[in-house]
Amino acid sequence: TRQFSVMIDAGLPLVQCLDILGEQQPNAFFKEVLGQVRQDVEEGSTLAAALTKHPKVFDQLYTHMVEAGETGGVLDIILQRLATLIEKVVKLKRNIVSASIYPAAVVFVAIAAVAIIMIVVIPQFQQIFLGLLGPGEALPLPTRIVMAISSFLAGWGGVATAVTLIATAV
Repeated sequence: TRQFSVMIDAGLPLVQCLDILGEQQPNAFFKEVLGQVRQDVEEGSTLAAALTKHPKVFDQLYTHMVEAGETGGVLDIILQRLATLIEKVVKLKRNIVSASIYPAAVVFVAIAAVAIIMIVVIPQFQQIFLGLLGPGEALPLPTRIVMAISSFLAGWGGVATAVTLIATAV
């Protein structure tokens, strides 16, 4: 969009701009879309109408802004503003992704630590606790619950841990 704006501002014809952009485009799908847009413009369609035929690539805001730029004769300025908007949106999305990686990593490490404690450490303490009990004595309820969860995870540890980690990742 920014390159398009610069070429329009330099006075190049619209079809030539689209042709140059299509030739420089490394993405095959987008290159094809630009070729179709160029062809539509060559056949007499407005740029906005040609862009509207590709809603998966050019959203309504983009096409309406281009239409306003064409109508007002300020297409280069509108394209500059659209380029700035797109850059800000991409930066915001990148920031959101990077901000969500840290909490996801913390949750993953916490679940892995709890799983290791439940599968490896608690069974060793279980033998110590049971050895300390006298005849007819029972462990406190919270301790029995933790030991039951630990026994379940130790028996089904691989499956339960994998399911938990996959559920956390999703």
